[in-house]
Amino acid sequence: MKRSEILSRLLVIVGVVFVLSVPLVVRFYDGQGIVEIHARMAESGGWSPSSIQAQVGVPLYLRLTSDDVMHSFAIGQSDMLPVDVAPGKMTELTLTFDKPGTYTYYCTRWCGPNHWRMRGTIEVSGGSSDAPQPVSPPLYMTLNLNIDAPHPAPVTPAERPSALRGAAFAAMLSSNYLMPDYYRTHSPAQAYLDLRADSALSSLSDPNVWDLVAYIWRSNTTPDGLAKGQQLFAQNCTACHG
Repeated sequence: MKRSEILSRLLVIVGVVFVLSVPLVVRFYDGQGIVEIHARMAESGGWSPSSIQAQVGVPLYLRLTSDDVMHSFAIGQSDMLPVDVAPGKMTELTLTFDKPGTYTYYCTRWCGPNHWRMRGTIEVSGGSSDAPQPVSPPLYMTLNLNIDAPHPAPVTPAERPSALRGAAFAAMLSSNYLMPDYYRTHSPAQAYLDLRADSALSSLSDPNVWDLVAYIWRSNTTPDGLAKGQQLFAQNCTACHG
């Protein structure tokens, strides 16, 4: 074999190796790998991967894409705004966590009947201790509620209740109904049934009782709390509940 032929073959091999190595170089920099996340409707698998590992203080590089419809990416326990995840496009995102723990990521765009199942987790370790810092569990865990199970309301109001109208009947309410522990452990439908069965309120119409339910919930919040609730609802709930 001629030297020129050997040299040509070596150049071809080097070229092939270089081309194959480019994606690896692109996918790793600063010693941290890029995690590529694919979004699909929950019926087709949801997020892939659905579990990611990260370290406190170490940037986590993400590349997000959708394999079907428009999705979005948001993370609980953070102030990060949702990021659109479009079909056939890559969206790059860099995250840095300042404390260990389990962070849930989810879709905030209505993408199908089981949109609410579009959830994944980022397990963040490291920091001052490898053990996650103690945090208060979500209220649904404290109350042992299965949020994935159907929770149909046994009764619903015929018209929109008004806390303002309900205030006119507030003097008829037992103070037990106004305690935070009551409204945290009862749904509005359950509260309506309790109030409807209360003999002290038997003279009220059904709409009046629903107004009292609204008054109970309104009495347990503040203007700042309502504003924060509106923000959280818009970010986390609007996609399903409008």
